[in-house]
Amino acid sequence: MKKKAYGRPTLTGKKKLKFEQTVYDKQVDPDGILREPNIGEIIPWKPGEPRKGIVDFGHNSGSSYKEIFEKYKHVK
Repeated sequence: MKKKAYGRPTLTGKKKLKFEQTVYDKQVDPDGILREPNIGEIIPWKPGEPRKGIVDFGHNSGSSYKEIFEKYKHVK
């Protein structure tokens, strides 16, 4: 029997750093500074550094991970 996940998957090590770098590369300005996209405030963070209280990766509008994962958990 195939087991299903019971909670949100967690990235660690190299996978976490690769994910952070990918998100950072998509959001960093051409001048190399990461800014909050709505108000332009500088975000003092680089991949590999702690994110708590500094940067939140959030989700795209209309594609909430929670909703998708709940559907996955309850498929029989």
